[in-house]
Amino acid sequence: MAQKKTRRFIPDKVPAPEGWTHQFHGEIITVKILITRLADEVTARKLMNEVKDFLKDVNGQLLLLDFTKVVFMTSSMLGQLVQFRNEIQAMEGKLGLVGISPSIRSVFHMTRLESLFEFYDTLDQALKGF
Repeated sequence: MAQKKTRRFIPDKVPAPEGWTHQFHGEIITVKILITRLADEVTARKLMNEVKDFLKDVNGQLLLLDFTKVVFMTSSMLGQLVQFRNEIQAMEGKLGLVGISPSIRSVFHMTRLESLFEFYDTLDQALKGF
């Protein structure tokens, strides 16, 4: 009788998601956005849905989104972030934004969304203050 082989889960062999990477820092998860221009609603929604699914899979509640590489973001991405923040808070989690450029930060200010988020200039600063 042939033995059934068991497949082990090997994280390094899992294909990386498109447009972002993640890293664990204890209980804090950092997600680095690799897309430089979040210029349409479809991209914004797809990106945030992938990150949401990932957080559910790993049962994550403390998340830092690193936007260091992002130079442009549409209002639909702002809407996705607000919705995402609300969902994380409903799970008693916490969301911080890292590396938001001054021009994008001014949009948060003009739309009065700045008070909804915690902003950090660098990932090191965020990990220390989160």
